[in-house]
Amino acid sequence: MVLSIVVAVTYIMMSDIKSRVERVDQMRMPSADIGARLAFDIQSSSLALRDFMRAGDPVLGERRVEIWRDIDR
Repeated sequence: MVLSIVVAVTYIMMSDIKSRVERVDQMRMPSADIGARLAFDIQSSSLALRDFMRAGDPVLGERRVEIWRDIDR
């Protein structure tokens, strides 16, 4: 009797944990992915600006503009 109650309570608690993990996966992971992508794009833009200032190549300036267009989306 006691064992069946313990098993039932454990099952209920495990299903609650599973629903919380799924919620974190659905809500927070997209935000983390977006934040990582934004940081990467900003670093890429900084590198493109540095290279443009060193070389003076207009193609590198255009690359920076493209990166910021991507960030704005």
